[in-house]
Amino acid sequence: MKNGLQNQLTAMGESSCYFLCLCKIAEEVIGGIDLDVIKAFDDCVAKQHIRFQYTKPDHGDNCFVDNPVGCLTLLTHKPWKIHIIRDSNQIKAWKAGDNEYTIQRWNRKTTGREFTHFRRPLWDSLLDSQTVKFGAIDALYIFTLGK
Repeated sequence: MKNGLQNQLTAMGESSCYFLCLCKIAEEVIGGIDLDVIKAFDDCVAKQHIRFQYTKPDHGDNCFVDNPVGCLTLLTHKPWKIHIIRDSNQIKAWKAGDNEYTIQRWNRKTTGREFTHFRRPLWDSLLDSQTVKFGAIDALYIFTLGK
């Protein structure tokens, strides 16, 4: 086990919802497996698809996904493309097609703070997200398998 694992897990527990949604898509595509999310995270960091400073677990950019397509390609060994919808009417009307997987971006504004949370339509890394409970979907990330 590596030094600093608890620091990494703390940061991931706080800020890795987008990455975990990508892992969930990879599990669905590969089928029949539970990904080792720590190894998957470390691999994505090594390829610079995700920002993470192991020596600074409280850094504000930690767990930021710079390249979600790169993450999915690394995890599934298949090509992907992404399309993001931000119009609320288009989000409501969207129906996933063949080889399409969606991630919802939720947003909640409170006095002086703004919260963002990513989840799949039928799966959430948090059991009781306050951002989902009291916020709204402000973007839909559509990942299409293949080019």
